[in-house]
Amino acid sequence: PPELLKNRTAMYQQLTKSLSFMSHICAETMQIGVNNPLQFLQSNHWGCEACIRLIEILPHSAGASGAELDGLFMNFLNVLIPLLENVQDHQQLVLPGGWQQPDYTYLCLYIVRNCGNNRWSFTVCNTGHDGLQYHPATFDPETGTELKQLAMTVWDIPAARVLDSTFWTLLFRMQVYPSKKNNAAFLYTKLM
Repeated sequence: PPELLKNRTAMYQQLTKSLSFMSHICAETMQIGVNNPLQFLQSNHWGCEACIRLIEILPHSAGASGAELDGLFMNFLNVLIPLLENVQDHQQLVLPGGWQQPDYTYLCLYIVRNCGNNRWSFTVCNTGHDGLQYHPATFDPETGTELKQLAMTVWDIPAARVLDSTFWTLLFRMQVYPSKKNNAAFLYTKLM
């Protein structure tokens, strides 16, 4: 339905605006010092900028279907995989995340980091409720309430696995092709 596409587009636009703001903060903060003691922010800036560009080409709500949608998705993967291959040691990329069902869209962020020595990490930054049951939790000692970590990281992933296009195809397929099978359980229990 057209109203669902408008809602999806608005969600991705809001995500892009948030990332753009974070990227701007990183860029401005890096310019503060003469010797630039905040150089470490540069990789965060690049990571956010890359995500903004990837959102622009991710066919999440273009209204395309069939061969046209397949072509747009293939184009996205043909940009993403070489981008990942060029991530240097101790650099990271922020990636648009989530899934689409026919009547529901859920957004989150992924952070993939080259930790060096051919090892990587993959983080899911959950934006709210779906899938939080898979994230680590602690209890607040004062109130006894359960506190969920919004970010969950898988560490020590071999580079060959991260650079395998099959994983990325399955992961981003969840955002491009709406299906009732696209949900938190599939992401956390099958893909991760």
